[in-house]
Amino acid sequence: MSQRRRAGGVCMGVVLLVGSILLAQDAAAKAFKPPRVAVVDIQQVFDLYDKKKDLKVEFEGEVRKADEKLKAMDTRLKQIEEELPNLEQGPKKRALQFEKFSIEQDGKELKEKEAVRLQKLELKFYQDMRDEITDEIQAYAKALDLDLVLEKTFNADVGPRASIRWAIVHFTKPELEITSEIAARLNSKYKNARPAPTVAPPVRPDPSSPPAPEKASPKRQP
Repeated sequence: MSQRRRAGGVCMGVVLLVGSILLAQDAAAKAFKPPRVAVVDIQQVFDLYDKKKDLKVEFEGEVRKADEKLKAMDTRLKQIEEELPNLEQGPKKRALQFEKFSIEQDGKELKEKEAVRLQKLELKFYQDMRDEITDEIQAYAKALDLDLVLEKTFNADVGPRASIRWAIVHFTKPELEITSEIAARLNSKYKNARPAPTVAPPVRPDPSSPPAPEKASPKRQP
């Protein structure tokens, strides 16, 4: 009798253990939530970001400034080269020869210096925009409680001077694409932060100046 009781107790314990395991598995299955995923095309966000257009204009302005400095030096150099053959040996010719040498050296140094400066400036523009886009993606993902945001494409080199955009995510449903939303949020913030263009005040007539004569209306021919 005692052995039967012990066997029955063991069986009951096994049943309870199996039951508790099944209940735990069922609760875990109900608690599991599939990850919330979105995709974004960084290159397209760059292209849609209004700040990129303004920075491009600013960068082109810096390039023009550098070109104008070099152009002014080249103009002066040509003037000296045209004038030197017409001069006899003396202080004036030696002064022009020294000026020519100085301009050539300064022009070479300026060209190298401006090339480095413009390269750093362009890199900074893109790094700043990259950081802003990354921060905006993270803020948007946290606001929507997303678990994962995937880059949609990447730039693949196909030759020494050629590259193509290659898909990382080959298919996604439209509702998982957040590229346009990220671009819209960036443009909205940039628009609000950008200073309004200054408008010149209207020109008011000087009260001390005589009034302008009225124009006579043309007479009609009879």
